[in-house]
Amino acid sequence: MIPISIKFQGRVLPVVVPGQVISPSVVRSGGTSAKAWRAVSRDSWEAAGDHWHDKILPKHFKPGAAREYRYKRRTAAHQAKKQRMFGHRRPLVFRGDLERQVLRLRDVRGVADNSKRRGAVKIKLSGPAQFRPFRTLKDLNKPDLASEVQRVSDRDGHELAKVMDRELTKRLGG
Repeated sequence: MIPISIKFQGRVLPVVVPGQVISPSVVRSGGTSAKAWRAVSRDSWEAAGDHWHDKILPKHFKPGAAREYRYKRRTAAHQAKKQRMFGHRRPLVFRGDLERQVLRLRDVRGVADNSKRRGAVKIKLSGPAQFRPFRTLKDLNKPDLASEVQRVSDRDGHELAKVMDRELTKRLGG
């Protein structure tokens, strides 16, 4: 786990990136009503989701992404076939269907749960048939594309924390 912190109104708010998933924990100040806090929290999560979709998701398809996001190693034959057929060696791209489909659909929703004092962002992604949540026995040797597309690097986690910090500061007038 990588500890990150956000400073907001003089308080240090912990943000943790366990493994590859960002899950900030933001504490509501006493002067904000629960209803207003849910709206602010939801908007800050949505801003982080928008940033992920606009800036971070496209980086998954660029050269060097396999190393940054620790993708499963592709065979030399697979890489050679991509080079021969399509003239590239970009990660997560064979014909380009996955890249086109996940970048095309934009459904980002911030969620604020006051009872658990947590929030989240839900991002719907569509993709080709091999981009499914469950895997059969014959798929176990193939890379898990859905998992690879959703990964967040340490640098991305810090970037998303800054986006949330800016949004919280803007919305709460700090």
